[in-house]
Amino acid sequence: MKLWPLTRRRSAGAIPIAAKYRLVDAVVSNCINSNITKIYALTQFNSTSLNSHLSKAYTNVGLGKDGFVEVIAAYQSLDNKGWFQGNADAVRRCLWMLEDYPLKEFLILPGHHLYTMDYQKLVQSHRIYNADVTISAISSIKNQDRGFGILQVNSENQVLQLRQEIDTRTRFPGVSASTMFLQLPLQYPFYISLCL
Repeated sequence: MKLWPLTRRRSAGAIPIAAKYRLVDAVVSNCINSNITKIYALTQFNSTSLNSHLSKAYTNVGLGKDGFVEVIAAYQSLDNKGWFQGNADAVRRCLWMLEDYPLKEFLILPGHHLYTMDYQKLVQSHRIYNADVTISAISSIKNQDRGFGILQVNSENQVLQLRQEIDTRTRFPGVSASTMFLQLPLQYPFYISLCL
């Protein structure tokens, strides 16, 4: 657990920053500033303070006629008697929500990362390359960033390998990464995953 003990009694997205804000506010702010106003927050555990914050902070904030920030708490159903078994399972089990707003594309973002990003640029790149899946990542020195997901890409920026934890003893063969898609320096063919 990367943020322990801060997550002992709350989810990572609910960790306070700058007085009244929470980490999740950076992600929601990026969405709003990117003109993305239909936002679901899937929560899994220790989510009481996150649910409370999101309901109070984003009620009546002027997200347009159809805009919303809606919390979907972990649940059990007749078909799925267990709780969410991680991020991918939470997304899979909540895909039914997209029936209300049929889409071809949607973003899956972590609720606890602190960065600024214009998601419209990510969506435009996704469309230009007619990709099935687009991953946002930053360039990295292989041995520098332990504990982050690591991507190895080829010259067309197609993902060859994804590792959740870096094993610094692993040697990736020399790969020449083109940076046209991610617009990053060509120094390293490895990228730290920011959002999947």
